[in-house]
Amino acid sequence: MINAYTILYGINPVPFPYRLQALINGGKITPYKVCTQLHIRTDIMSVWLNKGTLPSFENLLLLTDYFNCSADYLLGLSDFE
Repeated sequence: MINAYTILYGINPVPFPYRLQALINGGKITPYKVCTQLHIRTDIMSVWLNKGTLPSFENLLLLTDYFNCSADYLLGLSDFE
C-alpha cells in the first residue's frame, strides 16, 4: 500500500503491532510479562497488538527501554534497532 510516508521517504513502514509482536516473540516472553514488568494494563497491550493503536509517548519510551531498541524501529520507521 502506498501512503504519504512511502512517497516522501521512499520506505513503507512496518506497522507497530508487527514490530512489537516480533520483539515479544524474539525475547521468548509473553505480552503479560511485559505488562507486568512495565506496569502497563494488559487490555492496553491487547489493543496495541490487535487493533494497531499507538502507545502514548510515556509507554513508547518504556517499551524502547525494555526492548533496547529505538522508537523509530518500534514504530516501523527504521529497520535499525
